[in-house]
Amino acid sequence: MALIIEDGTNVTGASSFVTLAEARAFALARGVTLSADDATVEALVIKASDFLNQLEGEFQGLRTTPNTQPLVFPRAGVYWLSYLVESNTIPGALKNAQCQLVVDQAGGVDLQPVGTGAEILEEMVGPIRTKFAPSGTNAATPTLSTFYGFISGLLAPGSSVTGGSINIEVAT
Repeated sequence: MALIIEDGTNVTGASSFVTLAEARAFALARGVTLSADDATVEALVIKASDFLNQLEGEFQGLRTTPNTQPLVFPRAGVYWLSYLVESNTIPGALKNAQCQLVVDQAGGVDLQPVGTGAEILEEMVGPIRTKFAPSGTNAATPTLSTFYGFISGLLAPGSSVTGGSINIEVAT
């Protein structure tokens, strides 16, 4: 399956912001060699796009054509370093962030960890006490500090994914 690249013009069926060549060049510049199998790397690129799409509510601005646009960009109302980003472009920071997610995955990071609910949370040997995770997962959420470093300027002020806001409720 070939990648369909979003270039800022609302490409029908777009699946990525970066080409396979861009992802490979980004990785190589950082001393990471991706799989020689294009299909394997394309799957990582698409998973990175999926991860970016899950951050929809964290980005500044709004999709330019929300009813037909498959990816979170292009967007209107996005500022980078106090400058308005044209709504028909894909910011370089977003492309770098997607490439970083590819590198992270190639290094073994699971962007969508899922558990079986049978993971042992606590264990005692005598007198035998084992505590399992409830239905769902106890899989660790990946730490993606380099990714968030690339993308932080595109996120809305107070974005929860970077710890920008803390809600404290005081009982009265």
